[in-house]
Amino acid sequence: MPELTFPSIARPALYDSFDAAIRTGGRVLLLCAAAGTGKTVAVRDWIRRRPGLRTEWLDITGPFDPAGLWSAAADAGGRGPGQPLLLVLDDAHRLTDPHTLAGLEDFLRHLPATVTVVLCARYDPPLRWHTLELSGRVTRFGARELALTEAEAGALCAQHDCRPDDPALAEVMRLTDGWAALVRITARYLATRPDDHHAALAMLARPTRAVSDFLTGELVDSLSPALRQFLMYTSVPAAFTPRLAEALAGPSARHQLWELERVNYPITYTRRDGELWLTYHPLLRSHFHAEIRHASVELADDLNLRTATWYDDAGLPLAALPHLLDDAAHDRLVEFLRRRALAIVLDGDGATLFAQIDSMRPDLSGDPFLWLLRAIDALTHGDALAATTYLSMLETPGAAPDSVVESAWLPPLVAAARVDAAILTGDIANLPSVPEPPPGHLDLDCYLAVQLATAMLLRGDRAGGEHHLRRALILAESSNQPRLALRSVTRLAIAAGLAGAVTVMRERANRALDLATNRTPPPGNATLMRGTETGTRLRAAAARNDAKGSTDVIHTVEASGVRAAHSGHLRTTTDAAIPDSTRDAAIPDSTGDTAIPNTTRDAAAPNSTGDTAIPNTTRDAAAPNSTGDTAIPNTTRDAAAPNSTGVVHPGREQTSETPAIAAIVPDAPLAEGPPGVASVDAASNGAASIGAGSGADIAHAAAMAAFGAYLQGDSWSGELVDATLVMSESAEGQVRPAGGWSAHVVGQLLEFHTAADRYAAADALRQGLVAMFEQGGLLPVGARRLLSHVVWALLAVREPRTALLLIEQARRVLGDGPEIALSRTALALDANHGAAVDTLLAPVLAGDLPEGAYDRVVVELLDAVRGALDDAPRRARRALENAITRAAPERLVRPFLDVPGVIGLLDEQAGSFGRHEDFVERIRHHRDARRDSAGHRLTGTETTVLEYLPSGHTAQQIAGELGVSVNTVKTHLRAIYAKFGVNSRAAALDRARRAGLL
Repeated sequence: MPELTFPSIARPALYDSFDAAIRTGGRVLLLCAAAGTGKTVAVRDWIRRRPGLRTEWLDITGPFDPAGLWSAAADAGGRGPGQPLLLVLDDAHRLTDPHTLAGLEDFLRHLPATVTVVLCARYDPPLRWHTLELSGRVTRFGARELALTEAEAGALCAQHDCRPDDPALAEVMRLTDGWAALVRITARYLATRPDDHHAALAMLARPTRAVSDFLTGELVDSLSPALRQFLMYTSVPAAFTPRLAEALAGPSARHQLWELERVNYPITYTRRDGELWLTYHPLLRSHFHAEIRHASVELADDLNLRTATWYDDAGLPLAALPHLLDDAAHDRLVEFLRRRALAIVLDGDGATLFAQIDSMRPDLSGDPFLWLLRAIDALTHGDALAATTYLSMLETPGAAPDSVVESAWLPPLVAAARVDAAILTGDIANLPSVPEPPPGHLDLDCYLAVQLATAMLLRGDRAGGEHHLRRALILAESSNQPRLALRSVTRLAIAAGLAGAVTVMRERANRALDLATNRTPPPGNATLMRGTETGTRLRAAAARNDAKGSTDVIHTVEASGVRAAHSGHLRTTTDAAIPDSTRDAAIPDSTGDTAIPNTTRDAAAPNSTGDTAIPNTTRDAAAPNSTGDTAIPNTTRDAAAPNSTGVVHPGREQTSETPAIAAIVPDAPLAEGPPGVASVDAASNGAASIGAGSGADIAHAAAMAAFGAYLQGDSWSGELVDATLVMSESAEGQVRPAGGWSAHVVGQLLEFHTAADRYAAADALRQGLVAMFEQGGLLPVGARRLLSHVVWALLAVREPRTALLLIEQARRVLGDGPEIALSRTALALDANHGAAVDTLLAPVLAGDLPEGAYDRVVVELLDAVRGALDDAPRRARRALENAITRAAPERLVRPFLDVPGVIGLLDEQAGSFGRHEDFVERIRHHRDARRDSAGHRLTGTETTVLEYLPSGHTAQQIAGELGVSVNTVKTHLRAIYAKFGVNSRAAALDRARRAGLL
């Protein structure tokens, strides 16, 4: 065995791997990696730790006769079965003679069970390895398996009296990738500079002469000039694909990649989303990068521009940016920032953008446009204080002469940013006006259109807001900006919610969730790979949520014509086709506007009701249903069958999957990519995908989808609720909801209805609403509209005093209004203060109605309950009919479940609501319908007999149907009468209907 000129380090984990590979005889270990990766040292030390193992070590330094292998094997066999032999062939890549190779292959194919062969080589000897590997005899160890661990690298550094701290050691591992020879060179270099290891490592990354000499002597000199030029050209990007290699090095790039693979050149291959990405070892890339700079600055600049162009065209703007941050590319950089910077910030990657600019082009850091982008970045992460600080530092009238954008753009952009600041702080009184932007830039125009529309919505101009949001959506799709498309659809959902169109709100919210999770991330995007995997669950949750909203109601006229498929076939009375990068999905209209079709093939034909329906494709054409409405069919996978009883089961839907909301709002890639790919991963949250900056919009969409299901009495998915409850931490360490307090309170409300400890959940809900009062949060649901929901929750856990204090706090913050009066009325009804109920309801009934559709139905229900308590049946009936008429078009079930006494009124008048009877039956059979009923004491058989009574069957006929004696049926009838306290079939039927049993 060879003697070493340096001390080795113990590598027990690697030795265990060797041991595991040779547990049975007749095995081949192939250690194939570049020079200096520790092949020879590892095998030598492993053998020294196995003193009982007979070993033959052969260095391939000259002529080699494979016949000697048979002799050694025969000698080992003659020593008996207990004497195995280990044959080591070092530098096996030197074997080139065809006869020698053929003899070696024959020996390996017929290897005796007492012999184990270890081949150490820089690249595979040209044998037919596939035939050997098919037999299961070969175990490979490459550069990854041979790489030093961080602990082993630290031990090696200690041999040279160098003990780097943890960050420095991590940087050593990043630079060397655990390559043993490079770690040793690095350790020696650091030992000579003990005062500042971090500065020394920065110098080493250039790289140093010692590193370059090693790489040149062991890896570069043996290459052909064509391969060396290829390596220089392709070292410009941190990671590249074969297509990018062709753009840099010409059409022979794929052949040269094959040549490098054949000689086992240290390249890392990673397949992501169907495309192969390649990265060089960090120090090798630095070596070639420096070499090309020394060769020609003009060539280096040209390659940087070509790389930036390719990355930019591939939708990886952050990967393109470092190649433009050079004085030689100033004009191209300015054009790039105008076109891409806003999208990068909105995708949540502003910190990376600013760090690169501050590091490489500090002269641009004070540009007004970049200060504005810092404010927008802070708003994207919910940091209103930082955003306000940045905005206050801007001189709004115009930009400096060398600003990245024209000065005319800055005032509208500042106003647009202040819209989000007002939303975060709840300061609607200071909501700015967003002027129309100058034309000519799709990205900026799209952002301004979204913000202008949002300001209009918050001022009450819903028609104008929807118009500009639809325009923004078209611009977002035209400019391939899914982040802005997501925001547009999300705020279209908010617009529907403000208009009381709950069904449309749910449809649009589910469409937004589909946009957020149904995107194919660009190559190299580890973050979005994770987001897509778990995002699929969120998308499925939205599909289940939408499907349940579409199919839980049985025989319901009101529900039959307003369904929408989550996959994009969305419909209301005036549908509109909105272009999408993957399909033409219709966004339902809640204002009566007709939206712009994507292409002429989307022309709409009137349906049977006179409405205009936009078909997605001919196979999705809708046929009129039994009610005469035209329903847009969903796919069969979204169809939800009702249960056997027809009872709706609301509440949080439980799944076997554990929600992973970090994947929806990711902070960092889940899996580390190969060296050099990190920048590509970070950059790929660009124009072709939706990244971490989408957290607030995703939370808003999830809140509206789940809240709509809640209002309509459907079940909601746990993943949707979890998306509203994600917390984030600002740079100052302040923890806040990622989607704002409004979405967070919606999530807490839904959690309350499924919580095991409802008292704790109600208190958390109250605290969330108080935080919303104090810290703001206008979207997606305002505090006024949430107040009554929280009050009902507190009353449900018998906390009227807490509810009173909350109402008073809301009045101080929000001022008086119908919502305050409504909440106080609920409190008075709970306390049985009839006169107070009448006093509080009078102005509301006179016309001062609350804005929310839920609250308007609650007003009528409170009046109905008050009429019943006052023994005023006509008042109660009129108010009840008004409530049903308001609620039925949007299937608003929740108000009837929240107001005490309403279910009893419906039971008393069951069967008398005409065309709304199916809707009323759905409410009466809802799981959350609260009533005191003697029916809870009926046995299962008694319930079965009871269900026969409306048919008019005699006791004899019922007995025949059930297959029992008539006396048994009569016994059950007597028991039913006794439990109901009646003495006739008619009275029993009336009592059963009142109890909701029929």
